[in-house]
Amino acid sequence: MAKPALIASLLIPLLLAGIGARAADSEADKLREQLRATVLQLRELQDQQAAGAARPVAPLAAPAPDSSALKARLSAVQAQLRAARRDAGAKAALTAALDKAKADYAALSASASASQGELEKYKAALAQASDAGRAATQDRDRLQAALATQSNTASACLAKNIRLVAFAEDLLASYHKITLGKVLKGHEPVVGFWRVRLENIAQDREDQVRANRCDARTRAAAPVDPPPAGG
Repeated sequence: MAKPALIASLLIPLLLAGIGARAADSEADKLREQLRATVLQLRELQDQQAAGAARPVAPLAAPAPDSSALKARLSAVQAQLRAARRDAGAKAALTAALDKAKADYAALSASASASQGELEKYKAALAQASDAGRAATQDRDRLQAALATQSNTASACLAKNIRLVAFAEDLLASYHKITLGKVLKGHEPVVGFWRVRLENIAQDREDQVRANRCDARTRAAAPVDPPPAGG
C-alpha cells in the first residue's frame, strides 16, 4: 500500500504540471487524456489497496492492473508529452520567425514604396532639367546664328564703307580736275558732248553710292566690285 501511494504522490504533481502545460496541437490533448486515465487508474489501485487492508477483498471479476505496468505506461506517456512539448516549442519558434519575417517584409515593402516615390521625383526633375537643357541649347544655337549673321553684316558694311571712302576720294580727285574752261565748254552748243560726259560720270557715281550703301538689316551681303578709278 505504501509503495503505490508513494508513486502516486510523486507522479500526481508531475501529471498535474504536465496537464497544466499548454499543448500546441491535438496530439498534446490526447497525451493529457492518457495521463488523466493513468492517474485515475493509480488512484483506483490505491483505493483498492486501502480497502483490502481494512476488510477481506472479495473476488474480482477482473484482476487489478499491475503498478509496474502503469508506471511503464506513465513513463511512455511522459516521454511522448516531452516530445510534444519540444515540437510545440519548435513550432512556436517557427511561428515567431514567420511573424518576424512578415514584419520585415512589410517594412521592406514600405521602404521600397518610399524609394519608388523618391525615384519618380528624381525622374521628373531629370526630365525637367533635360527640357531646360534642350531649350537652353536651342537658345544658344539661335543666338550663335544671329551673331554669325550680324558678324557677316558688319563685315559687309565695313567693306562697303571702305569702297565708299575710296569712291569719295576718287570723286574729289575728279572734281579737282574740272577747270573753268571745261565748265564753259559744257554750255557751248558745239561742244555739248562734254556736258553729256559729265552727266554720265555723275550718274555712275550715284549708282556706285547706292550700291555700296550699308544696310544693317541685310542678312547676306553680296560682294560689290570696287568703283573704277578715274574722272
